Amino acid sequence: MQLFSIGIHHLNMDGTKKLSSSTGLPIPTYRNTDIQTFARAWTGFKRQPARGNIEIHDWGSNRIDPMALDPRWRDVFPKMDLNGGYIGDLYPLCSDIPQRAFLNIGAKYILLGSSAVPEYQSGDELMNEIWVVTLSLNRTSSELFNILCNAGPDSQCRFRPVVILNRTLNCQGNECLIDEPRTIRLSDNPPIFYEYIRPACVELTFFPNNGRIVRKNAWPSNLHICANPLVDKAYEACCPKGETHYRNFCLFTGERVLYNTAEARCSTNSRFNDGVMCDYTWNYAWDSNPGCDVGAPEDWHWTNLNCTVQVKGENQTY
Repeated sequence: MQLFSIGIHHLNMDGTKKLSSSTGLPIPTYRNTDIQTFARAWTGFKRQPARGNIEIHDWGSNRIDPMALDPRWRDVFPKMDLNGGYIGDLYPLCSDIPQRAFLNIGAKYILLGSSAVPEYQSGDELMNEIWVVTLSLNRTSSELFNILCNAGPDSQCRFRPVVILNRTLNCQGNECLIDEPRTIRLSDNPPIFYEYIRPACVELTFFPNNGRIVRKNAWPSNLHICANPLVDKAYEACCPKGETHYRNFCLFTGERVLYNTAEARCSTNSRFNDGVMCDYTWNYAWDSNPGCDVGAPEDWHWTNLNCTVQVKGENQTY
């Protein structure tokens, strides 16, 4: 049974089968190992929530819209292609995306309408319209606001479904304090939001620099993993001296920052004294920006602990 539409043998341009120089036999296009690794590429998918304007037959599930990826269910290891390489080989490393790429030429924004919840990003299952905090722009000085607003002669915004920046912008206000936005509020009445579409990138299983432990306090026990500090992975977790809880200074729900950004927020923020990056011994979260980090125990946070990623072979650890 064929699982791919490419046929079972490599072909020459004239349609004849390519033969192995060592065995003289036709060269197969894929083997069982290819089927196994491709199967891992299909993990993590889930149906979209039910919505209006479609017929519902299966207890409210949505069989019309393309399925979404849930990172909690996704296989995290590299996935090979059929040519000896890896899926994503031609994409840049996430750690190489320049700082504040959301202001660079080519940055893409999608109109969400009145919903503040991201549609193209995931990882905040607890996010809902009731308490979500979004990033707001300075409406007088922000170049990004002016472009997204697209005001006409009457000074009223004329929102476009897709906006791609045709030049690199300067940051203003909160734009200079974040590494990457998620949704941006453009209007209050009626509420209008745009979502920033992060460029496609890949991450290395073994990153060259030392990692930092990220932690979350999730049932049934605390979880810890080693993360690349050059990728915006987690919230900051700042521990006031002598206290057993942490605080953060996130600017919007679902914000993720680089380790250096998190460290700078802890050391320079004047809202408490003696703030430092936490280790993993804090007991609970004390949100410093109400509504910004309501799901704190379920979210990953940076710690000040170093780590390295290793692999264990049959007789040795590398």
